[in-house]
Amino acid sequence: ATDPELRLTMLGRKRSAGNILERIARLAEGGIEMHTQVVLCPGWNDGPQLERTVRELSAFHPAVRSVALVPVGLTRHREKLPELRPVTPELAREYVDLAETWGRAFVGSLGERFVYAADEMFLLQGLEPPPVAYYDAFPQIENGIGMVRTFLDRWAAGRARLPAEVPRSLRLGLITGRLAAGFLRPIGAELGAIRGLSVDVLEVANDFFGHGITVSGLLTGQDILRRLQDGPGWDLVLLPPNCVNGDGVTLDDFTVPGLAEAARTTLAVGDYDLASCIAGCLDGTWAAVTGAGRQLDELGYRLERSRSS
Repeated sequence: ATDPELRLTMLGRKRSAGNILERIARLAEGGIEMHTQVVLCPGWNDGPQLERTVRELSAFHPAVRSVALVPVGLTRHREKLPELRPVTPELAREYVDLAETWGRAFVGSLGERFVYAADEMFLLQGLEPPPVAYYDAFPQIENGIGMVRTFLDRWAAGRARLPAEVPRSLRLGLITGRLAAGFLRPIGAELGAIRGLSVDVLEVANDFFGHGITVSGLLTGQDILRRLQDGPGWDLVLLPPNCVNGDGVTLDDFTVPGLAEAARTTLAVGDYDLASCIAGCLDGTWAAVTGAGRQLDELGYRLERSRSS
């Protein structure tokens, strides 16, 4: 929130946290490009406060290049904290509609959408995220803004290269959080059509942080281990690339080899290009044990403004 008093309250501060707009102005004067995020807490920083925040941030464009609208994630560890409500599917629809209305207006005035709803806002409604044109230069893909669309489009482009059958039978498990399970299950069914390949989409409940946390990037090794125990016996289980860091460690300090030993199964870290990853699994060349944190230029995105805009 850009409202100073509300911002102070939401930060849990009793003394001034500084005027955020003054800080943004200073960064803008120094030629720093900024990408901002509003964690929407229903009844706190939405409604008129959200309108104010978006309006005041847009005044700094192009120094402020984007605003992401993401739903608050509520863990079970909230002792002595203010009461917060989760973002329901109905609220997610309202927020997405607002982002669309503002986005169309900003395309006309700023040359780009500027306000983007998080992938989670669409998935909460049981919808796929919008097509690639919605995301302009994908300025916040690592914050979950367009990541699902990129994943689905890469799958659609790459699945035709997979074989119709495999030389030996293989049972594959795909670990995921609750949120992504909906769009991964149809992909699992497509993979299961390959003769000799059996695929299980393994939805993991987040007992560590609480079941209100549904994204795969916040899954812990202990919850994954619990899901794998007493399983049917997989030849290989793929972990989401965002639940393991660049050193190959989960949030609760499991290494991939350590987790594999505890689960008594073969584990590897998957990739956002699932078709290429599966192809590597089928020919025995895929064995990644670290996460896929990458810079945007490595993902093929360029963030500088075009001359025409």
